[in-house]
Amino acid sequence: MNEPEVWLSNFRSIEIKVLDHAMGENDTLAVVKWVVFLLACVGVIPLSAWLRRYPRQGPLIWFLMGIVPFLLTIRPGFDIALISWAQEWPGGSFTWPGYVKGAQISALDLLAAALYFSLPRSSDPLPFRWPVTLYFVAVLLSATVAREPMAALFYAWQYARMLLVYVVVARGVAADARFAPTVLAGMAAGLCIEAIAVVLQKYALGMVQPPGTFSHQNSLGMALHFVVLPCFALVLAGNASLLVRSAPVIGAGIAAMTASRGTAGLLGLGLVAIFVLSALRGWTSRKAMVGLVGALAVAALAPIAFYSFNTRIAQTYEGFRASDLERSALEASASAMLDNNPFGVGANNFALVAGSEGYSRQARVLTDVLEFSVHVHNAYWLAAAETGYFGFACFLVLILTPMVTAFLSSFRYLSDIRGDLLLGVGVALLIVYIHSLYEWIFYTYQIQYLFSFVVAISAGTAQQLGYWRRTSAQGYRGVRQSKIRLRGRNA
Repeated sequence: MNEPEVWLSNFRSIEIKVLDHAMGENDTLAVVKWVVFLLACVGVIPLSAWLRRYPRQGPLIWFLMGIVPFLLTIRPGFDIALISWAQEWPGGSFTWPGYVKGAQISALDLLAAALYFSLPRSSDPLPFRWPVTLYFVAVLLSATVAREPMAALFYAWQYARMLLVYVVVARGVAADARFAPTVLAGMAAGLCIEAIAVVLQKYALGMVQPPGTFSHQNSLGMALHFVVLPCFALVLAGNASLLVRSAPVIGAGIAAMTASRGTAGLLGLGLVAIFVLSALRGWTSRKAMVGLVGALAVAALAPIAFYSFNTRIAQTYEGFRASDLERSALEASASAMLDNNPFGVGANNFALVAGSEGYSRQARVLTDVLEFSVHVHNAYWLAAAETGYFGFACFLVLILTPMVTAFLSSFRYLSDIRGDLLLGVGVALLIVYIHSLYEWIFYTYQIQYLFSFVVAISAGTAQQLGYWRRTSAQGYRGVRQSKIRLRGRNA
């Protein structure tokens, strides 16, 4: 039996074995896991009650929410796998090749649940409710045609968790203007953690491309866009905390040390785009000063970037060519898969189908550079191959709607600092979408958490500004609706 057939025969029985395996090999550990999970779920109730009673402590939880995505891989205790396929199974030594390897619940999900029950009620409809719902429907429908339906449902479960985070952050931002910059400050604090990890990995451990707390340096690179670009927009506007002000410099330093071509180039493009568009919104002496300091920072970081890229090229010269060839080969495989499966092969099923059904070994594909169980390095081809034409259309609507809203709101409210924040959000999303032409990591849960934050900031801030209509949400009990203050200019 060849390797693809082994994968298929093993996975056909996996749904029956999964629950038995979860409690089989180490009963004590499994019991402890479930006890911790139940205690954490019960803890949501007193935390929510505490937030309702002491609403002024809300920003602390929002700050923690911004940090948590950067901590999820440091300690396994930050998430619990209710069902896990990231194990070696009887009858074969393998793990599930998809990007979602089980049904998990993280500390961030529980924080979001507590905040959901503490938020003030609002009669306003949820922004972007149709795009997020349509894509959810598309993912669920893909399970009906999936080779492994349970794997598709794993991704649906992950997406549902992201929806919870989106709803909570969007409602919170719309209700209280303090929360958007507070979440950003938390994300900036997470970037500080990444900087420490990257420095240690590069100079103490000798890693050429340090990944920080992420599983891969490309994931860290995409995370930089979500944090650095909105923070830079606030720096230009003149209203930013110390953490937010430090984020662009720290992010640029991380990009230089990771020696990732896409990260460095796209982050630089995003910073320049925000500077130009912010200048069009209104030129100030502060922006001129930031531009000068930025030029000096680029000059200071240039030697680090030059050293990092030279080291990478010297050690992985052949890898550059193989990587580019592999990308092209996998895109050809995805195209063939879509031609044969217009309704898709099921979310989270691409790697299995590509390897087991011969797409990775077709004559017109570069078989010498392909590896079994590898994803196509293009988020759009992956969406099309897995969820079909309908799912791909829903995916485009999902990602484009918040970006367009952010840009339109930004230039509609030129005298409001929240317009500057929306400008940063819009450019961040645009850069992530460009980056996704070369990566599939958009579907990993850490990146999707950050995506949910940024989309929610776009939705909540636009709603707060009255982009659709003035929000009717009230501030937290005992907390006055606040405006973001700007030196020399008020929102």
